[in-house]
Amino acid sequence: MTNKEMKDKSFKDAMESLKKKNEQRVTEMALQMIPELEGRGDLEAHGNDSEDFIEISVWTLKEALVKAYELGKGWY
Repeated sequence: MTNKEMKDKSFKDAMESLKKKNEQRVTEMALQMIPELEGRGDLEAHGNDSEDFIEISVWTLKEALVKAYELGKGWY
């Protein structure tokens, strides 16, 4: 493997790790802020309408989106 290929792989691995950490932070934030997600454990599709489609208030959604935006500003 050439030096450039090693650097490219290292960069790709670092970005993937950062993406996973950021996704985990967003998930943790959402689970804390949105009571309807209690007991779910993740934000992935479960293939079950009662789990994948929930009712939340617009103010809760707004608060969660603002918090996620603020969280994301510090990532890069």
